[in-house]
Amino acid sequence: MRKKLYRSRHDVKIAGVCSGLADYFNIDVTLVRVIFAVLALGWGSTIALYIILWIVVPEEPRHSEPNHRSSHSESDNGQWSDF
Repeated sequence: MRKKLYRSRHDVKIAGVCSGLADYFNIDVTLVRVIFAVLALGWGSTIALYIILWIVVPEEPRHSEPNHRSSHSESDNGQWSDF
């Protein structure tokens, strides 16, 4: 199965671009953010690249969220947990 590049929904600082790139390349998100920050200080085109990625790269689908829970958890056996 091919891996796809998505903007992250779960680890977002601005638009989820750096987190999505980190997930795609399987590296630490802090490293990607530092690289973007250093490059942005050196070259203004890095900011334009970030904005382009923000527009072009889609958000990850909702079903792939790591902390996603349905309205009924498995432990409550279909009964409302509020009661």
